[in-house]
Amino acid sequence: MLYFLKDKSDCSGCTACKAVCPMQCIEMIRDERGFLYPSADISKCVSCGKCESVCPLRSEEIMSGTPISEQIAAAAVTRNDAKWQQASSGGAFGAICDCISRNCNNVLVYGAIFDGLYVKHIGENYPKIQKMFKSKYVQSDMGNCFNEIKERLKKGDNVIFSGTPCQVAGLRKFLSKDYDNLFCIDFICHGVGSPKIFDTYIREREKKEKKRIAEYTF
Repeated sequence: MLYFLKDKSDCSGCTACKAVCPMQCIEMIRDERGFLYPSADISKCVSCGKCESVCPLRSEEIMSGTPISEQIAAAAVTRNDAKWQQASSGGAFGAICDCISRNCNNVLVYGAIFDGLYVKHIGENYPKIQKMFKSKYVQSDMGNCFNEIKERLKKGDNVIFSGTPCQVAGLRKFLSKDYDNLFCIDFICHGVGSPKIFDTYIREREKKEKKRIAEYTF
């Protein structure tokens, strides 16, 4: 854990700290339950404080409990029956991406996919986003997505990022300014599931069925 984190509950694992570190001394390490948390190589750290400055859970709004904006809720179901069949619920993600792509050029979409039986975030050019459909109830590995997104935004590409509210907040803090060519989609989240417990379930199911599970859908 990093110096300003007293407990794991102080961290959402969004990777903003890893992405902003100028010395690249922060890694995301899995704990005993498979959750990814930041860990710094103290020998490389120059105590610049950038990791703490981008932490969304350390922001003034969160620390003070001040609402960031007015909350408006809406429900939606796509009218495209084929897209709805590919989704876990109403297919809003695909419909939003379709809408943005009709009004913007060079759309790059970042979202969570299954990589084998692990979940990670990747970027794909629209419309190659089918792997991002459906809910995935375990923590995703963000990899180097934040830095990739920043570079693409600077080039003028239109970027859609879909993730948990913590991941969206982490990305916005990392970018440190608003981009007109960035569109963020988050969802109601009650906390992500443990990758380790999910992996244990898969192994026990394989042992019971005496077969290897090749793919999984929630």
